[in-house]
Amino acid sequence: MSVFGGKISVYTENLIKLMLLKSRVKYVGEVYKEFTLSYNALFDIIGVTVTSAYELTSGEVAKIAARVSEKYGGKEVVITEKVDPALIGGAVIDVGTTRLDGSIKANLKSLHSDLVNTKLAAIVA
Repeated sequence: MSVFGGKISVYTENLIKLMLLKSRVKYVGEVYKEFTLSYNALFDIIGVTVTSAYELTSGEVAKIAARVSEKYGGKEVVITEKVDPALIGGAVIDVGTTRLDGSIKANLKSLHSDLVNTKLAAIVA
């Protein structure tokens, strides 16, 4: 009888058993990440992480998925949602190594930097 009650495939269960046997359990997260990357590449799936200040509606998630799919040639998009109230508002969208930061937190940080630089430029001049 399986410890997982048939909720995972035999192959996954055997992989976990092998990793336990070889004391490699600490690498499960890395193996999962690499498998997901390979799977997505094979089936033309784009993994997207959307971090927002609040939980997004299904309509908002669908709009983001449609825009990303359109930008990447109609590929299937799988979105992972995260909530971070520290963003204040807006969202951060990660697609591979590309980050689109439309959060209020980032805008305030940029505004602060601009004000400090302007003030410094005025003092130096």
